Amino acid sequence: MDEETPIDPEVDALKLRDGVIHRSRELISSVLGAYKEQWKANPSTGVRAALGHWIMNSVRHLAAISILCEEHDLSTVAEVHYRQILEIMLQVRYFLSFDPHERDLVAQRISAWGCLDFLDKLEILKDHKLIKSGYEKAEEQLSTYELDIVEAARKDRKNRQLYWFGRSFSRLADQVSRGNEDLRGVYRITSGEIHGSWALTFGVANPAPGSLDFSGYPDKATLYRRAAELVDRATLLYVETWNEISRSVDAPGVTVKSVRSQ
Repeated sequence: MDEETPIDPEVDALKLRDGVIHRSRELISSVLGAYKEQWKANPSTGVRAALGHWIMNSVRHLAAISILCEEHDLSTVAEVHYRQILEIMLQVRYFLSFDPHERDLVAQRISAWGCLDFLDKLEILKDHKLIKSGYEKAEEQLSTYELDIVEAARKDRKNRQLYWFGRSFSRLADQVSRGNEDLRGVYRITSGEIHGSWALTFGVANPAPGSLDFSGYPDKATLYRRAAELVDRATLLYVETWNEISRSVDAPGVTVKSVRSQ
């Protein structure tokens, strides 16, 4: 009897990574299809503008993660995109915690805050040819809101509030956690990975001069499995964000437990 050919761990891990990325992109298409159909069938509102902004930004970050994991091993950069998706999901949960009749006003507050943030940061460049048009549009958009909404946003910003929801992302994560969830812990772990504290803790060696090794992984099989795990986590977070939104607008949700198991 012939002996079975041993499975090459590197080849097996590469197949896993590529399969997860392929399935992730399929799920992106499924969610975008549901999103586009739902928004076509309903009039545009401030609430839908806010939710649409968040889900489309999640798509961009997830696509960036899959490309990074497919083409490079820029794990820290990919983790930054993952945290962005997590921060979007936290904001979606908080936004949807308001009563439906309050959400349009909250959406206006968010937009006013964003306009002020844009105008404050780019005021010094407002006459630059690449900035002028966008600056004027932000001013025009801000002028459409009631004065008390704009002034409330100005007051919050003067009081050194960094975000429209008036607290840190760690505190927001704690507030929107449900049941046994510990989203604050998840957020802190993700931030720790971004800042490189885990690499210091585990003694990952620095790359040799002239090389671009951002991983510290012992072999390519580990690198590929890590990429698959990250894409899997990010995709599930993206799907969860969509399902939070879909329940509020009567759109079809997506059921998936793991991208790797599909």
